[in-house]
Amino acid sequence: MIFSKEQLLSDGQSFTTIEVSDNTIDLGVPGTVLNGPAALIRDVGPGNPVPVAVTLVGTAADVITVEIIKSASADLSTPIVVAVGMPVVLDAAGQGMSNINFLPDEVDLRYLGLRLTSSGAACVATGGIVLSKQTNKTVAAAA
Repeated sequence: MIFSKEQLLSDGQSFTTIEVSDNTIDLGVPGTVLNGPAALIRDVGPGNPVPVAVTLVGTAADVITVEIIKSASADLSTPIVVAVGMPVVLDAAGQGMSNINFLPDEVDLRYLGLRLTSSGAACVATGGIVLSKQTNKTVAAAA
């Protein structure tokens, strides 16, 4: 996976119970076509899939839920959930990855972010839009 600082929603963000991402992605304001009556309608979800990755580190067996949220405000104070991942149980090493793979349809407000929920102790998340998703979890040891 290739993370870009400009597309990160959480960059090594620590969280305990429920937190929204430290960063947002500003999708901008849709413009108006010349002589058009209103601004264009935008929805970044349809079309080519936009990959999303969120890596999680915490205590083994912690359960973490990752949600993609949209909001009209940059501080994500009025979030609307557009995608909820299945709860992730961290492995014995205390690591895991969200199972939300792509931005969903209906990402039509100005700001995009994450909401992270942990069942236990403090966890750390790094996530955002990526160039491509890694599909293997481990690499087999050389014999």
